[in-house]
Amino acid sequence: MTDTTSIKTLGRFKLGEDVIVIKDGSENYGKYGVVWKIRNYNDNPKISVSFDGEIFNYRPEDLDLA
Repeated sequence: MTDTTSIKTLGRFKLGEDVIVIKDGSENYGKYGVVWKIRNYNDNPKISVSFDGEIFNYRPEDLDLA
């Protein structure tokens, strides 16, 4: 069964939390954004981050709390 429901927390990340992208090579590397949505696909969590209205998806290890 695939869990695709939106959740409010994932480890240390919470909806509305400010984060910074730490993934080398990402077009948003070093930019600050806001956690918009947290989802889990087959135990593969994804965090959607909003940068001034543009949404990008990241894995938890690609982000750090700001």
